Amino acid sequence: MRYGPDYLEDVELRGGSHVLFRLVRRGDEELLRKGFAQLSAVSRYRRFLMAKSGLSDAELQLLTATDGWDHLAIGAGSVEGDGAPEPVAVARFMRTEPGGEVAEAAIAVVDAWQGHGLGRRLFQRLAAAASERGIRRFRIEMLAENEPMRALTRVLGSRDSLRVADGLMTADFFLPEAGADPERVSLDCAAYRALAIAAGAGD
Repeated sequence: MRYGPDYLEDVELRGGSHVLFRLVRRGDEELLRKGFAQLSAVSRYRRFLMAKSGLSDAELQLLTATDGWDHLAIGAGSVEGDGAPEPVAVARFMRTEPGGEVAEAAIAVVDAWQGHGLGRRLFQRLAAAASERGIRRFRIEMLAENEPMRALTRVLGSRDSLRVADGLMTADFFLPEAGADPERVSLDCAAYRALAIAAGAGD
């Protein structure tokens, strides 16, 4: 399994910047808190679907309680300079039921790193890790008032399901087959575009 506990990848983005990808684990609570502090109010609202000023200790415990199977998160850290990597993005999935084929997906990229291809690269790895674990579809929730998202849903293929209730749109998207090279998987697909628009993660 490529995306196991020892997964570590140095990824070069457009413009030559480098980030390190690895799985989120217990002990990363302060990294997540630090990354959250770099999100604008708009980015926080899009990611959490509500105004949010901070992450509680209980929320941080939940976000780091990954088991690597039903709940997995990949974090990205900037390796610019001589210090320790700075948290700049995180993407995660959580199965809707243990062992099931559907997982809810989310992504957050700090504002200063949006538009550099980081969100796309991170989502490629998240989709590949999910496929390794038998997940076939990502479920993405977004605000129904998000007009770019509404425009996208009007051109989605028939294989994708879409529901609207209580001010939220929920869409399901099929994932690439397990074993596909993430760098060769085209993410001009609805799944990535939906997640990027919903989270403001850029490309």
